[in-house]
Amino acid sequence: MFGALLLPAGLLGDRFGRKRLLVAGLAVFGAASLAGAFANGSGGVIAARAFMGLGAAIVMPLSMSMLPAIFPPQERTRAVAVWSSAMALGLPLGPLLGGWLLENFRWGSIFLVNVPVVLVGGVAVALLLPETRDPSAPRVDGAGSLLSMAGIVALVYGVIEAPARGWGDAVVLLSFALAAVLLTGFVLWERRAAAPMMDMALFRDPGFTWAMVAAVAANLMMAGALFVLPQYLEAVQGNDVFGTGLRLTPMLLGLLAGGIVTDRVAHRSGHKPILVTGLLVLAGGFGWGALAGPGDGYSATVPWLLVLGLGCGLTIVPAMDAVLAGFDGMSAVFAACGAAAVATALLLWLFQPGRAREGAAPAADARQSDHEHVVP
Repeated sequence: MFGALLLPAGLLGDRFGRKRLLVAGLAVFGAASLAGAFANGSGGVIAARAFMGLGAAIVMPLSMSMLPAIFPPQERTRAVAVWSSAMALGLPLGPLLGGWLLENFRWGSIFLVNVPVVLVGGVAVALLLPETRDPSAPRVDGAGSLLSMAGIVALVYGVIEAPARGWGDAVVLLSFALAAVLLTGFVLWERRAAAPMMDMALFRDPGFTWAMVAAVAANLMMAGALFVLPQYLEAVQGNDVFGTGLRLTPMLLGLLAGGIVTDRVAHRSGHKPILVTGLLVLAGGFGWGALAGPGDGYSATVPWLLVLGLGCGLTIVPAMDAVLAGFDGMSAVFAACGAAAVATALLLWLFQPGRAREGAAPAADARQSDHEHVVP
């Protein structure tokens, strides 16, 4: 739901007002969270999750596209750094907080915790943000919207089903083939449309393309690191949920430091040398982290967490700043999101095992797998 509605929901914000749609998206997300918290069965939870995806599809792109509309060029880099840090913070802390809530409270608490956050966010948006819109925003194209939504749904369905069915399964291959046909049709339709929802000419500009490639690569690497690191800090080093989140702080501080460096240097050197340096620092951080052993204490982990965060900051922040600086915000946002989705699917296709190895040991929580998705 989230991926499928990303493009048309964001364009409605450009056309009718980003602030108005942002508040509406938060309201939908909050109401769906409240409904999910008190759902009586799996059908209610699935419906609530679908509407949460709708709300998130509105909030996510609009929050990014508002940055160049609200902040002047001299403050935009700092705003991108804060936005990126907030996104990075949510990746590991969301599952950790959800696990802690499930251990200590009823299952509905994982939805209920969203409600006060949404209320505070909605009030802040309503009172503090100005209304912005793009007078030249195109109308939402029905055919283009259907092609993009159907293509993304087929792509995401294939990625979700592949680990369970196997990457060579007929259903998975059919999903990817259908996604390829539909998304190719979307690209061809947009290239011929008089007022395209996504300007395909962006990809012909090397300044946009390579900044986007760097941002997608760094975001994929950061997401992978933030998927593994909480497990390492919790299962290997023995920290609780709160301690694990606290011990990820050095990485976030490094990301903010990269944003500060970009803010101070980019106007003199440009984005290119900072991006190259950031990718090299990121590679060094991953290399250092690869040498970590199970007996290493947290004091040995902090340095390479800082380096990883600094590399992410020196790559993601200038890349996003470069993309938003020279192009229409929403078009750039959607082009980058679309490229990220395709890149993620390609990497999963290349490196995700088709099925579990024969004779592999059962997972530690295998006894819970029969009931962990069942709503009481």
